[in-house]
Amino acid sequence: MIASGKVLTGFSMVRNMALGADVCNSARAMMYALGCIQAMKCNTNKCPTGVATQDRELMKGLVVESKADRVANFQTRTVNSACEIVGAMGCASSADVRPTQLMMRQSTQMVMSYAEAYPWVKYGCLIDGSGPRALQERWDATQNRTGQTETFISKRAELLDMPSLYGGKQHMNSGMRDSGESEFTTPWRGQGGTG
Repeated sequence: MIASGKVLTGFSMVRNMALGADVCNSARAMMYALGCIQAMKCNTNKCPTGVATQDRELMKGLVVESKADRVANFQTRTVNSACEIVGAMGCASSADVRPTQLMMRQSTQMVMSYAEAYPWVKYGCLIDGSGPRALQERWDATQNRTGQTETFISKRAELLDMPSLYGGKQHMNSGMRDSGESEFTTPWRGQGGTG
């Protein structure tokens, strides 16, 4: 799974990996490293820093030689930061990071783990209607608008030569990292549990 959106720091990479990401995509941070000042003129071809323009005069503001070093340094330091965090957590690699190991502050008096904030759901529970109430309501509202989920899920299972999602225990993502079978599935690694 590829995580994207507000991936700016080493911690944001570790957080996404704890929640199931295999890879993190960082666009905005790289734009900042290039010199983007968020002038909000990307679509006008008038980017004042030369980052998002085809205008040759404005492109002069983007000195590729120096910007390439800045982007490379930023990326290297961000990845090193993520590795340091993973090591400080006692994990050998990012694949070992679990949501039970990361904490988030909910208020000045309340702290909870990411596992508590983002609980696992039983595989297929939204399809069969037995999901957690808040998630089930959102899922049902989406299905009422589209009405195409069952067809899509069934067609995908056919294409992947898998047993029915309602009866079988094989997971769509079982070939990703682990192939262990479980009653639960997580957004990562194709098997369940909370830790």
